[in-house]
Amino acid sequence: MKHSYIIVEDNIGAVKNLQYELKKYPDFYELGIYSCIQDALKSIVTNNPAIVFLDVTLENENGFDLLRELKTYSSNLPCFIMSTGDKNHAMQAVNLDIFYFLEKPIEPSELTKALSKYLMSYKETQQHIVVKEKNGSLLVRFADILYLKADDNYCIFFLKDANRLSVPRTLKDIEEKLPSNFLRVHRSYIVNADHVNMINKTERTMHLSHTSSAKQFESDIPIGENYLEKVRFVMKV
Repeated sequence: MKHSYIIVEDNIGAVKNLQYELKKYPDFYELGIYSCIQDALKSIVTNNPAIVFLDVTLENENGFDLLRELKTYSSNLPCFIMSTGDKNHAMQAVNLDIFYFLEKPIEPSELTKALSKYLMSYKETQQHIVVKEKNGSLLVRFADILYLKADDNYCIFFLKDANRLSVPRTLKDIEEKLPSNFLRVHRSYIVNADHVNMINKTERTMHLSHTSSAKQFESDIPIGENYLEKVRFVMKV
């Protein structure tokens, strides 16, 4: 698995030094270099890089503004690794959910730590989804999700332990973070295909069931007319 990145930096020397160090990591590849926030923003929205190496000071712009503006476009953000020569920016970086903070000049060993931390985080996201609620962030294992239901601008997780989790995110936002065994079957529903045990093509429903701790969970999920052919193809029915 290779991971893409862009560099947002207006200092040519700093760009070349970072490029030189990143060439030592064959699992990472460059999508582009940008020196202003608007160009970087367009690239992130269009190309969806995994990592953004972001300088705090960009001529007359502040790198933190890129992150703030991007949050108005999408809740599915790349990993931001920020660099600066000013240690005073470190606390602001933490408060804005910057993944890793590198002091300039960037030490090769620190870059290694940043990329290693990213890879560990990436591996974790292949098994979990991070959802935010009023009391903080939760890690929810994909295997524990039976199905998801849209509820206006909220998404309700129906879990194997019979609990429900209401998250202030749209179903579309959550869908972008789900692995391939999750299937959109209706404008309001996404199911974990691993828990589907019957599909009724006549009534356009699918039956989900799961037994846990002597409790039996069963539910019938409607299949939207526009999703029926996709369901037939994916589920081979």
